Amino acid sequence: MAKARREHGSGSVYEYPAGTGRWFAALASTDDAGRRHTIRRMAPTEAAAKRLLTKMRDGRDEGIDATGGQQTVARFLSSWLEVSARPRVRPSTYRRYEQIVRVHLSPPPLGRMRLEALRPEHVDRLLESRRKAGAAPKTLQHIRATLRRALNYARRQRYVSDNAASLSEPPKMEYREVHPLSVDQARGLLRAMRGDRLETLITLAIAVGLRQGEALGLKWANVDLESRAVHVRQSLTRVDGKYQLVEVKTNRSRRTVALPGPVAESLRAHRERQHAERTLAVGAGAWDGAWDGLVFRAEDGAPLNGATVTRRFQAILRAENSRVAAELGRPLREGEGLPHQRFHDLRHACASLLLAQGVTLPEIQDVLGHATYTFTRDVYAHLAPEAKRNAADKMGAFLDA
Repeated sequence: MAKARREHGSGSVYEYPAGTGRWFAALASTDDAGRRHTIRRMAPTEAAAKRLLTKMRDGRDEGIDATGGQQTVARFLSSWLEVSARPRVRPSTYRRYEQIVRVHLSPPPLGRMRLEALRPEHVDRLLESRRKAGAAPKTLQHIRATLRRALNYARRQRYVSDNAASLSEPPKMEYREVHPLSVDQARGLLRAMRGDRLETLITLAIAVGLRQGEALGLKWANVDLESRAVHVRQSLTRVDGKYQLVEVKTNRSRRTVALPGPVAESLRAHRERQHAERTLAVGAGAWDGAWDGLVFRAEDGAPLNGATVTRRFQAILRAENSRVAAELGRPLREGEGLPHQRFHDLRHACASLLLAQGVTLPEIQDVLGHATYTFTRDVYAHLAPEAKRNAADKMGAFLDA
């Protein structure tokens, strides 16, 4: 019986060299300029090659761009950064994308692969190699997320039919267990801050958990002292050494937070001090009026530098510990005094204090502006049992009264 002729343009499956077990699927394709190309992909078995050929034909029929798919991953990512990412994301986000592409994605072996040959297992191998090299779980997550976003663009351009990063195994996230300030430690910190230029900033951070950029980018126009509310709309960042106000990243970050009464009073006093500072500095010709409207500013009216704020904050922590040690007449023991803190740790203190007052995790998510409840739960769930016990004790005291 004569062998049926293969339909023209349907592609072929063959072993090469014969007897080696190296199977290939080959398919002809034509680009927009009318040039013909042959796409070849290797498979471990004949059956796998046939399945691959079917998938390649389906992709061609859907309009998958063979020319775009045949470029290397590195070349595609370089184009994606400039054509798609740079015009659409924040400068700080672009810098992170560019670094991840340069350091992790463009180098071989991944970077020299053809884009259309990229598979989930290749992404898995890359992430595993980076993990073995000591990359943190969050770094692995950023690598996969960056590649996933780039490959989504590749799909829209019909360079590929599947997003290999989306189909890869997500890295296991390991959240650092937080050890926030206790109620007594938070009170001690606020006492230590009294009279300092950063007093209101630190008070606000503890009370409502603003991120540092959100606090430093806060404008008086977004502070309603009468109704005691702060509208979080922008964040202060630095791009190439210059300050910029940018919109907060997510809808969850764009939020309105109620102010406790003492914080509203602290902001009123801070505004009066700022007016006095401005009057003196303008008179001396030393005031930067370009940033009028910001709640927190340096003595010359410029925005506050985040690193400078953190250094000053940590210096106050050390000074308070030295004062307490001198008062006790001995070095502080473990658990005494104020622990070393980053500015960001004040968000954790805010969450801990809210939990201690019986506030629920979904409510804390709203206050802090976390994108998902899962993140709030994973970071703070270990603090919840103590908060529940405190709430139960308060209820017991009420019932015994």
